[in-house]
Amino acid sequence: MRRAKRLLPAAFATIIATIVLAVALLTPSEWSEFAAQVIGSATYTANFIIMSQTGYFSSAAEFKPLLHMWSLSLEEQYYLVIPLLLFLSSKRLRLWIIVILAGVSLAGCLVLLGESEFLRFLGLSASGAQKIAFYMLPFRAWELFAGSICAWVMLARPSLSIPSWAKYMCLLTIVFVFAVPLDSVHPRIDAVVVVVATSVIMLGDSGWLRQSRLTNALSQTGDISYSLYLVHWPLFSFATIAFVGTVPTGVRVFLVVIAFFLATLQYQLVEQRFRSDWASSMGRSTKRFGAITALVCLVALTASFSMTRGTPPPIAASISQANFGLSQSCAVSGDRFVSHEACFTGSTPQVAVWGDSYAMHLIPGLVFDPKTGASLVQITKSSCAPVVDWAQISTKGGQKWAKECIEFNNSAIDYIAASDSIEYVILSSPFTQLFIDSDQRFLTGAGVTGFDRDTAISKLDRTVSALRAMGKVPLVVAPPPVAEFNIGRCYLRHTSGRLLLGRKNCDIDAAKYLQKFEPIVHGLRAVAEARDLDVFWPSSVLCNEVVCNTKLGDTIIYRDTGHFAPNGSIAVVEALGLTDLMDLR
Repeated sequence: MRRAKRLLPAAFATIIATIVLAVALLTPSEWSEFAAQVIGSATYTANFIIMSQTGYFSSAAEFKPLLHMWSLSLEEQYYLVIPLLLFLSSKRLRLWIIVILAGVSLAGCLVLLGESEFLRFLGLSASGAQKIAFYMLPFRAWELFAGSICAWVMLARPSLSIPSWAKYMCLLTIVFVFAVPLDSVHPRIDAVVVVVATSVIMLGDSGWLRQSRLTNALSQTGDISYSLYLVHWPLFSFATIAFVGTVPTGVRVFLVVIAFFLATLQYQLVEQRFRSDWASSMGRSTKRFGAITALVCLVALTASFSMTRGTPPPIAASISQANFGLSQSCAVSGDRFVSHEACFTGSTPQVAVWGDSYAMHLIPGLVFDPKTGASLVQITKSSCAPVVDWAQISTKGGQKWAKECIEFNNSAIDYIAASDSIEYVILSSPFTQLFIDSDQRFLTGAGVTGFDRDTAISKLDRTVSALRAMGKVPLVVAPPPVAEFNIGRCYLRHTSGRLLLGRKNCDIDAAKYLQKFEPIVHGLRAVAEARDLDVFWPSSVLCNEVVCNTKLGDTIIYRDTGHFAPNGSIAVVEALGLTDLMDLR
């Protein structure tokens, strides 16, 4: 109950204030997701809610005002489960129970984040396993167990002393890992290093750190750090929502100042008051917290119903709909293409659409194009460009995901080769991972390599040549102009009268787009010229010298920064004449 009085009042104060701001700032289409975040935060199940809201086409983290409550929920779950477990255990076995459970938790976390055949046996993809390892208590408890072990050690040996040099080395290690990550996947090597280093710092006395103005300032920041953690994220999230993208630097600095001010205020008026001054019995406190939880959930549900009642405008229905193509099941999460019935429009497809999410978003235009009655098959995996023997090692999925991508593309090209009915293969991707150097690494059959544009061009050239050798006709759709802001949200805010900052309209600056994507244009043209390849350029129907339009007539093209909404896909595919070169009879 002491821990509840320490954490819950400030958390509820933040949630209530966030609801008030949400009423003024969120569009009706954003409210159902936000209401779920409120209920998850109030009931400390936010890690389950946030995990269910993550995915390739889900709104980005910055657009979730209560995203940060997932870790607090995980912490509260630990406080409920572990004390009960220890209470039911023999006193002499408690340390061993903590140590063993910490080891099991860490082992489970590493298994989920590693390259294990066991995961394939369980039917888990790299991204699915990583989400579980990130959000679920059984696989994050080892970090909290480390604190419990430190507490047990200090209770058992209060005179324990750790050399000052060791603590300074650990402090430097934490700073180093923050500045120069050792691993691309979290929570893995970096997390283990930081937890061990922090544990060493926590053990023993605090005399190693000399008092100074700097340490006093850090100590005062530590006092308000919980409230600072609570209030900072909703401020930055609402700013991102209002700017529908990147928040200007000056605004971010101002928000930091506001966050410190609000955190100090909440620390004095809420945290301290309820932590020490609120004299209440266990039963009465439990009832009060239960009543507040129910009230917050009721307010969130009522506000959500009020905001979303009635028929949503057509623009909201179009933009809010994730564009997975034929079906979400066609966004393959594993390492191979499976002939799923939902991913075909006929039993003998003449067209294969192969690629990542930028291939998915073309499907509505291809399916509903009145010029063709041909059938197609969708062969897609998010973020996995349609290139053989090559995949980016992303910071999210690591080398394991890159291996999945390569194997998926191998199975895709094997399926295309074995199909007698497929005549045309449409390749589509943003191609940024091939042609724009952002210090990324890649996995090929020869191993891990760094960025090399010539190699990327040769890999795409090899893919096109392989399709030609099978008797197929490859067609490439270049990526459309991409914005630095969320275009779909821009139109939603504009039409619903919500605050929209930083822009007069929702179009894309053509000069910025062309400058950023010049390497992609160069790479695709190099392959096109070498192989007499037809490349379709969405920019040719969307851009002029000044802007790239995000509407064709009355049709809004985009649903986010670069993906087409279903109606936008139909409009762009028709304008491009994508099916005109195909003899589909």
